[in-house]
Amino acid sequence: MFLQSKSQFFRFPFGITKSLVKSASIVLLISSIIANADFSNDEPKSDQVASIDQHREEAHILPPSFDFANSVEFFVQLDNAKTRELNDLLDLSKKISQNSVRHEAQFVIFRKLASIDPILALRQLNEIPENEREVSIKGIFREWSLSDLDAALDSAKSLSAPLRLAALQAILKYRDDLPRDVRLKISSELGGKQFALIQFSREEAISNLNEPDKAWDILLTDNVADVLQLQLLIRIGLEWAEVEGFDALFHINASTNRGNRSLMAKVVSAIADSDPKGAFAHVAELSAQSLYPFLLQAIVLHWAHSDPVGALNALSTLNIDHRGLKILELAVANSWSASQPGALLDELARFSPSAQVEIVEDALEELARTNPRDAIERMRSLKELIGNSTGIEKKLVGIWSHDQPLAALEWVLGEAQPQSARRLELIESVLPSLSRSHPERAMEVALQEPEINNQLGLEHLVINEISDFDIELALKMLPQVRDSARGLSFAWIGGAIMRTGDHSRALKLGEELSGYHRALFYESVGDAWAFANPQQMLNALKDIQSKEIQSVMAQRLLQVNDFSHVIAPEEIEQVESLVEPQDQYQKNEVQ
Repeated sequence: MFLQSKSQFFRFPFGITKSLVKSASIVLLISSIIANADFSNDEPKSDQVASIDQHREEAHILPPSFDFANSVEFFVQLDNAKTRELNDLLDLSKKISQNSVRHEAQFVIFRKLASIDPILALRQLNEIPENEREVSIKGIFREWSLSDLDAALDSAKSLSAPLRLAALQAILKYRDDLPRDVRLKISSELGGKQFALIQFSREEAISNLNEPDKAWDILLTDNVADVLQLQLLIRIGLEWAEVEGFDALFHINASTNRGNRSLMAKVVSAIADSDPKGAFAHVAELSAQSLYPFLLQAIVLHWAHSDPVGALNALSTLNIDHRGLKILELAVANSWSASQPGALLDELARFSPSAQVEIVEDALEELARTNPRDAIERMRSLKELIGNSTGIEKKLVGIWSHDQPLAALEWVLGEAQPQSARRLELIESVLPSLSRSHPERAMEVALQEPEINNQLGLEHLVINEISDFDIELALKMLPQVRDSARGLSFAWIGGAIMRTGDHSRALKLGEELSGYHRALFYESVGDAWAFANPQQMLNALKDIQSKEIQSVMAQRLLQVNDFSHVIAPEEIEQVESLVEPQDQYQKNEVQ
């Protein structure tokens, strides 16, 4: 037993609630139904049932009017409602189109049901769509934890993980009278210890909001990841700024380590949001002799979302070395590129030469997501700055192919000289997306390209992609593969089959190969097996009939084990005994 449950509590207080305010229409509907019913008996009279049916049809035309008196009457009558009336109200609530209103109405109804019979309330939860049950489960366990905490906990343990966590949230929130160690024990039993720690830190921090520096330290020194408390950290930061103005930024900077600076940057951005120019000037002035690059970077990164030119101009006022200036320029460019990559490229001359090269590539990639042809044309006009544009051109074409693989392919075939290295590289960047959307066309294109300079045929790239989503189609295409890509193409499919768990079929596939292709196949498939299911591989080794295949598989498992340590020490010798002398591996020394 935990602590004795509260024996008396006020279930439905007189007074208006948030749910009533947010949904005048539905509360009027429910109030009207209740007002026409006589709750002195469990069974409604025939005219009461007719009234309920009538309002089911008229819900959409009821006037949106509900005053304080009606809210009081609603709570009084709901407190006297019996199971059948509550079930009718639950049916009515399903007709509410607005999600938030529907959820809050059901929360109240399930609270009342739980006060009568919590087991029945849980059964009635099946009447609610599965993805909408978390709000209602909180209503049930709010009530149940007050009337019989131990029974509520026993029942919560049998719930699915999402509902169990929702039940825990309700218990922790509404049984805050329990000692902390008891609440932590409850949380551990329900698999939500981390959530409880977050809740405890939140409660402690909020109770100290009048001393924001203290509240801040509470969150930074607890056992909870800061990313899980971001919104509260932002709230405390804003409270701090209310007290100390932009000087709060320096305290935040002092408490921030490199591991969570990206998170703290969001807090700095929130503080600077109302006046980024003022925040920048304040930090720059007070840190003239010892600049705070983290603070300035966070401010300009946020400022550039709304006014990139203003943020960039502000950098010219700083007395800062080239390295520091470049960091801040890249922060401005990062925000600017995300929303207006074309405008950023138009204003490239505003940035220092050392920053321009990095800015160009990122901006072109962003532009390619919406206007790939323009990105490629701009790339050509900036060749002098970019230098060797082969890599960026390939990236831009690859981005283009994500949404428009046929258009990207058409451009490549029209632009790149046949039998050139450039053409092969650009087609390589298109084939992954093309293989997923138009597999037959992808194979056709790959086979049309020659095997230049002893390179593999491009068809192995097509097989690789297709085997990820359609193994049978990949197998059907195998006969088209040229000899240079045969071993690798078989290996891609074998690895995909191995990842499904069908190791017998995967190993049998390699029997069609010989020589170099056969060796490549079994080494690749062995690696895939060792990474995907090492325990299955270990158990199956002794049943492999071919000594050749058994030896290679054992050797690959030992190789992978050097890094992943998936084999128990006492089993290593057994695996080593299966490796033929010609397959002996050199053990990797892992420090």
